[in-house]
Amino acid sequence: MTASDRVAIVGASMTQFGQREAWIQELLAEAGLECLEDAGADASDVDHLYVSNMTSGEFEGMTGVMNALAHDIGAMPAYTQRVDQTSSSGG
Repeated sequence: MTASDRVAIVGASMTQFGQREAWIQELLAEAGLECLEDAGADASDVDHLYVSNMTSGEFEGMTGVMNALAHDIGAMPAYTQRVDQTSSSGG
């Protein structure tokens, strides 16, 4: 395996459960920044972002959540991709 073939999850986070007044973009940024902190990484270390959320377009009219996340955490120009897996993608 070469360095370019390796993939690693080096940090993890999730937002608080319950009813919140925040929009999806704010929730993603909150979790994304906490992931970077957990990993001890800087946003410039991020090469790829994968976001799984199936209903942001339907409920909030926002379909580019992965690009917004890259912008909001300062990870531009990271490659972004949305991955939908029906109900396992979350709301």
